[in-house]
Amino acid sequence: MTILIPAYQPDGNMIDLIKELKNACDYSIVVVDDGSDPACDPVFTEAEALGCVLLRHESNRGKGAALKTGFAYLLDGREMEGAVTADCDGQHSVKDILAIAQAILDYPDKIILGIREFAGKMPLRSLMGNTLTRAAYRIASGQNIRDTQTGLRGMSATMFQWLVDLKGDRYDYEMNMLLEANQAGYSFYQLPIDTIYINRNAGSHFQTFRDSVKVYKPILTYCFSGIASGVIDFIMLMVIHQVIEWVYPAWSGHQLQMLISVVGARIVSSLCNFLINRSIVFGGNKRKRKTSHEVARYYTLVAGMIVVNYFLMELLTNMIGIPLAVSKILTEALLVFISFYIQKHWVFKRKA
Repeated sequence: MTILIPAYQPDGNMIDLIKELKNACDYSIVVVDDGSDPACDPVFTEAEALGCVLLRHESNRGKGAALKTGFAYLLDGREMEGAVTADCDGQHSVKDILAIAQAILDYPDKIILGIREFAGKMPLRSLMGNTLTRAAYRIASGQNIRDTQTGLRGMSATMFQWLVDLKGDRYDYEMNMLLEANQAGYSFYQLPIDTIYINRNAGSHFQTFRDSVKVYKPILTYCFSGIASGVIDFIMLMVIHQVIEWVYPAWSGHQLQMLISVVGARIVSSLCNFLINRSIVFGGNKRKRKTSHEVARYYTLVAGMIVVNYFLMELLTNMIGIPLAVSKILTEALLVFISFYIQKHWVFKRKA
């Protein structure tokens, strides 16, 4: 087993952690210097003296890049069981690190997540960041992970190549890991750990604006397709509905007018949605894909969505009396997330 520690501007807390680990287990320890200042050289020298493998970046490239450097090093047969990633600031206890290591052996096909309990006194930005990210992740993936920003994670050696190929170089890398795991064939095991904040997390190198944009970018990309398609569908529905009013006034208010409007709008928006999803949202996987299977699955979903959309619109508009525009917005607010979830887990699902 290997303990992988990405380090940027570390202090004595990292050395204390390494010493405790050396006293508690015989695991290998790999430290990745992510372009720290020369003033930190004595810390890294001491880490080497304690028996750690030291890998270096010439300049700061981000936590994700540091983790990938570590996984790439372990790929060449240097680690056959797995790796535990731990932060360098002393916020992960040795007890919890060892528990994650054992969980890797017990659940080799799962990504092990050290889940902090967010209770009591904790930094406001940490509480808000975790709450918002957890909610956004649940919307995007349909899964409930109680701590999406944990740095204490465990992965078996069979995952190393996937982890090296995963997109992202900074804090977005850890979010991408959660978002892409299901399509790679991996699930999660959530293990409760202690919540430790040293000096109210003052040592964190998370840049609130810059890194928040990177963390939320994959989630926003996932949601963009559904929202864009919903807008296109809304516009086309109103256009087709109005054109029928002009060309065939006798159909005004008729069920046929609603049916043609819904079907026509869905045909246009579904084509846009398919192209966006295949090329952008789910395009990160480079393995060969059978387009015919995806098209068949996608339009099976579209047919089902058309039926549901039609009956919901008919219910809201003609039976309850809600204006067409309002009923469309309400319908799309429900269906866009249902459609996205089915696409992610069925239409564009990849085999491990």
